[in-house]
Amino acid sequence: MKPKRTILCVDDNEQSLSIRKVLLETRGYRVISCVNGEDALARFKRGGVDLVLTDLIMPGLDGAKLIEAINAS
Repeated sequence: MKPKRTILCVDDNEQSLSIRKVLLETRGYRVISCVNGEDALARFKRGGVDLVLTDLIMPGLDGAKLIEAINAS
């Protein structure tokens, strides 16, 4: 059996995040959800994430800055 890929989903809209999580899990992915960029960056740094899907417009650390921080780590 092929190991599940892990997707880190980031969105400050919890309803959108929940829908995305269900859609991806029903397709066989392991999904980690975060409601802000700061939590997502901390979770990414712990490892085990294959893909990051992020909202671009969020308070605090927005999606663009999150991706920059991920690329720098």
